[in-house]
Amino acid sequence: MGAPRKTRLKYVYTLDDKTICANTAAEIIANRLNSDNPDEYLEADEDTQAATRRKVIVQHFGLIKSFLANEDQHPEFFETLDMMDAAESEVTAFCQTIKEPVIGLPDNTWRFDKSHVPDGRDPIPLYIIASDYEPFTEVPLPRGDEVYVLDWTDEVAFLESISNAGLGEFAVVNAMSRTEMWELIDALVAAAKGQMPPEIVAEYDSSANYGEWGIAIDSAIEDALDGLWTIPADLWPAIIRWTASGPYHELSSEFVHRVKQASQAAAEARDGYLTLAVDRDRIRAVNEFVCPLAEGMTLDAGDIVWFTDVDGRPFAARVIYLLYGEKEALFERVNKYGRPKPPSADPSPR
Repeated sequence: MGAPRKTRLKYVYTLDDKTICANTAAEIIANRLNSDNPDEYLEADEDTQAATRRKVIVQHFGLIKSFLANEDQHPEFFETLDMMDAAESEVTAFCQTIKEPVIGLPDNTWRFDKSHVPDGRDPIPLYIIASDYEPFTEVPLPRGDEVYVLDWTDEVAFLESISNAGLGEFAVVNAMSRTEMWELIDALVAAAKGQMPPEIVAEYDSSANYGEWGIAIDSAIEDALDGLWTIPADLWPAIIRWTASGPYHELSSEFVHRVKQASQAAAEARDGYLTLAVDRDRIRAVNEFVCPLAEGMTLDAGDIVWFTDVDGRPFAARVIYLLYGEKEALFERVNKYGRPKPPSADPSPR
């Protein structure tokens, strides 16, 4: 019996439009701080790295804290404090800089969370630095659902804490085993069978049977990018693990972002279908066409919309640009093979 397989951890961090996949938390931080020169962080000594993480927390969340505590800009928070008869220590905790430890809260609890503030009022966040409290000092750590403890003392804790406080999304995933890759391929093939012609789906199976798992999965993802089908939402955790497992982290992270956008746009289909009174063969030949938008429909360039032709057959098209005060759009057909099954049970015209 062979030795047990070692689990390979992978780290995934998404901020705005960029997703970084890496083998270590240090690589995530280095690329987050300076993507042009990540070695500046990676080659620094531990003390310098720790100081850099603390500086990020102080600068970013210190600025947010001071902005929220500006009564001219956010009078609503001060109104909430008044409405809840805030103690002096609570007002002080909200207004002081992030570098100062919070002390003297009643019952050591920050009570201005969603379940306690008056109806219709926003909760009041409290950002604090972990090293100012136990176990690093003798100051007890404040409790409360709106207390965000920012930890620079460890790389993984740093990413977890800033993510919890709203700066990006961080996850630690296990790299996929071959068995799990097969399971993902099977799931993708099963989902694609209901949306794409058999000959296209068969190419995924063929690649997988020859051991080319990467080609099979990447082909499915690329077809989703082209608007040929929609990857089911429940497969996204596996897709992200797949991209994080690959050696080409930059390419994989771009895949995650682009495919999510394409799949989300195709799945939403802007609440249904548009009916285009043009013969399907003509659309296929012309490839571009103008169509008025349904009332209340908002689109952006690059969005995918599903149409039905006069025979009730669905196809997808991408917005090239909007016309006439965004009441019409120029579309470009994106699925070359058609789609035998619509993404909704109700393909009624809009």
